[in-house]
Amino acid sequence: MTATRDGEYWVLDGIKRPCSLSRSMDLMTASVWMVDGRQEVGYGVALVDAHASGVSRQPAWYNTVLAGAESDAVILKGVRIRGYEILRPEAALGSESAVLQVVGMNWFLVMITAAYVGMACQLVSELVAGKYANDRPANHTPGRLAASVRGCGVLIESLAAELDSASVEPAHMQQRLLDARAAVESVLKVLGAETPDCMNGAQFIGTSRLSYLREAISGLTFHPPSRDERFVSGGMEI
Repeated sequence: MTATRDGEYWVLDGIKRPCSLSRSMDLMTASVWMVDGRQEVGYGVALVDAHASGVSRQPAWYNTVLAGAESDAVILKGVRIRGYEILRPEAALGSESAVLQVVGMNWFLVMITAAYVGMACQLVSELVAGKYANDRPANHTPGRLAASVRGCGVLIESLAAELDSASVEPAHMQQRLLDARAAVESVLKVLGAETPDCMNGAQFIGTSRLSYLREAISGLTFHPPSRDERFVSGGMEI
């Protein structure tokens, strides 16, 4: 999304997708690349009237798994905002801006990874409880999967405590969180692949709950930062 200077105004063009509560919101924020004449100013954060002229919406979420509330594409075409409605964090905060972005991403990594570990816990708790019992009595898969998921929970709780204490330099903390997220994603992939071993055929065709949860836990892969960004920043995943 771009913001182009036009006198006292900035003109916004681009798309925010997905954008939850797209039809209920009155205001929205958007990250924009600012251009003043031939000069590229840098990134900014724009505050936009969600009902302004040039703002439109179209469906964006066609997957039935984890659909966000009113999660649409919000399209900005020639939307005009005044100078005070756009903020350049780098200019306002100076060198603190980079640190703020790293700390913000660190907390996002903790919370989003923990959310998916929570989904995985729900899945394995139902498997272990026998709600979807396998008719093969020697199958120990549920217990083994539960132990792996519990290990993920302990890992994220430990890192969250370190992050909260600010005892580790933010950039180094981000490296550890990226590595932890990669480890959790690997565990969730195994969980998704082995869940059918814990069920029998009648239960598989009789409910979509396990299939839904298997798909839901795979969503962690698609959250920021992207795989390329993780690689550039030194993370284990590419």
